[in-house]
Amino acid sequence: MAAADTAVSILEQVGEAKRNAERTAILAALEAGNWNRRQAARLLKIDYKALLYKMKKLSIGKEKRAPASRKAAVLQAESSAFTAAD
Repeated sequence: MAAADTAVSILEQVGEAKRNAERTAILAALEAGNWNRRQAARLLKIDYKALLYKMKKLSIGKEKRAPASRKAAVLQAESSAFTAAD
């Protein structure tokens, strides 16, 4: 019975590796396309609706992430607000 348990474990590992690879590829395409989902679908060479399905399945939010410079400004504003409160 140990061989059956190992086989299931290996199948689970393969499934998890596939989900991780798919998630990484989708996130990279979304970042490259500035979170434009149609552009990301073109980059991945998949149908737009297939991308939406995969995003939902993998719990990838559809909100656009702030650009790095904006993130830095927000973090700086937050840290100065905390400093001013002290």
